[in-house]
Amino acid sequence: MNRRVYRYFISITSQFYFCGVPFRLDSYKTCSFNCLYCYARTRGGNFGFQKQSFADPCKLEKLVRAALIYKKTSNAILECLFRKVPLHWGGMSDPFQPCENKHKISLMILQILKEYNYPIIISTKSDLLIKEPYLSILKKYPNLIVQISLSTSNDSLRKKLEPNVPSVNKRLNIIKTLSLNGIRTYCRIQPLILRVNSNDIKLIKLLRISGCKKVIIEHYKVPIDSQEINERKINSIVGYDLKFEYKKLGAKLIGREYVLPAKTKLENLSNIVNYMKSCKMQYCFADNDLQYLGDSECCCGIDNINGFENWFRHNIALAVHRGYRKGNIEYSLISKEWAPRGSIRMFLNSKCRINTNRLYKLKSMKDFIKHKWNTPNSVNSPTEFYNVAVNKKQRHGYFEYDFKKGGCYG
Repeated sequence: MNRRVYRYFISITSQFYFCGVPFRLDSYKTCSFNCLYCYARTRGGNFGFQKQSFADPCKLEKLVRAALIYKKTSNAILECLFRKVPLHWGGMSDPFQPCENKHKISLMILQILKEYNYPIIISTKSDLLIKEPYLSILKKYPNLIVQISLSTSNDSLRKKLEPNVPSVNKRLNIIKTLSLNGIRTYCRIQPLILRVNSNDIKLIKLLRISGCKKVIIEHYKVPIDSQEINERKINSIVGYDLKFEYKKLGAKLIGREYVLPAKTKLENLSNIVNYMKSCKMQYCFADNDLQYLGDSECCCGIDNINGFENWFRHNIALAVHRGYRKGNIEYSLISKEWAPRGSIRMFLNSKCRINTNRLYKLKSMKDFIKHKWNTPNSVNSPTEFYNVAVNKKQRHGYFEYDFKKGGCYG
């Protein structure tokens, strides 16, 4: 069968400035779950099923094999594979969406990665994982973490926001089944929407009963490129105009999305976080500006887990996290951490690929991170984090940053 090939099914995401797992793998280019709030729906024309393209499992196996044989390379993907940097599987689409029943691309990929015991983080809403042969493979796969996404405990609301995904109870059962089979399973509460699901204590209680030990939380970002009909639908469901409300609250336009101020987000999630603290459940903030206030050095909560030691540490979020405990933020806190040497320009947006652009000399992840470090008050710089301000002092050619007076959350 001839299939449309997904060219960049494995790549490095533009979130590497803040993310501990910026190494992305996707089985399918588009997602037939079509959740109304999905950020990927407004990126790269990912609407519906008609333009579906597929990852090439054979190419993935060749890459993994090549990475293990050739230690010296200038290819950033091969460098990450050789080092066994964890793969986030399901960054732009659900790897176990309904079309997996027919095409089995993810099953083939799962078998390949298991053979090499490659560390992976699966993000999904699908109950295929607790069916055969998937469950048997997962049970024998030590370097594996599963993140099940839920947005609410209210199934009526779920049907409106994400009509094509398994019910709330079915996804709680996925967490329970995987946990009982010894598979490390977390929950992503995503997206957290103002006045809609931000006080969903019931969901936290249900997660705890299901065996979930760690929760990752991320707020909704309002896309400026959303189709008008989709925008009307989601506004009707939440009961207010999201874009208008975000602007009123001082949301900042970052890339193609409106992002709420950090202080607003902290107030919005305080009830569920306080409840998780009382239950001694771990929580992580996937909102870039709040990451350092969570229980983990890594946004996906994978630090201190055997098999995942090589998560990407040369990122600004980790410097802020370490600086939070030290009292000030210096580049030296991450300067010795590993990063691939190869160019990542092909994986970034079109502006970064233009030869005449002032960023043309920047090629590697370190190049881009150093540039942002010394460009305070710009997008992706340390000042993007809550309560962080630049200090005019420089050490070894890099700005230092401090936490503003007045304290931080928690």
